[in-house]
Amino acid sequence: ISVIVVTYRTGAALWLCLYRLLQLKGLHELIVVNNGNEPDVEIHLRKLEQKHAPIQLISGHGNVGWQALRLGVLWGWLPCGLVYSVLVWALASGGALHGALLMLAFGLGTLPNLLAMGVFAARLAAFTRRPWVRIAAGLIVAGFGVLSLVRVGGKLLM
Repeated sequence: ISVIVVTYRTGAALWLCLYRLLQLKGLHELIVVNNGNEPDVEIHLRKLEQKHAPIQLISGHGNVGWQALRLGVLWGWLPCGLVYSVLVWALASGGALHGALLMLAFGLGTLPNLLAMGVFAARLAAFTRRPWVRIAAGLIVAGFGVLSLVRVGGKLLM
């Protein structure tokens, strides 16, 4: 079992959490990300890291959660041509109910394709991790390199 605990001024809850996690059978690694605890907490975490083999302490950069939330909200406003074209269509549909139904139909219509792309991407990632696929891809790239050199070499000799 591998566990990651991200901390930011967690107080006594941190020690209870770590104590319980260290009692787990099969605990392989316990990564503690210190994102801005008090200095005495960091000292105690370092001592705990030295005492218990599966603990690995990583010092973070403070509480970046709010920054990530702000960026996520901003990302939602980035334009997607397909969504905005349907949104304009919904605005021109003649009423709030018709517009809402149109957006619902659009969402339900795109959902299967998005789910299928997620499954495809996961399978493609698993496929490309196979050693023979990586070797074949490398040989293809090398083959195109040799082909380019042969073509350029042939033109230079003429």
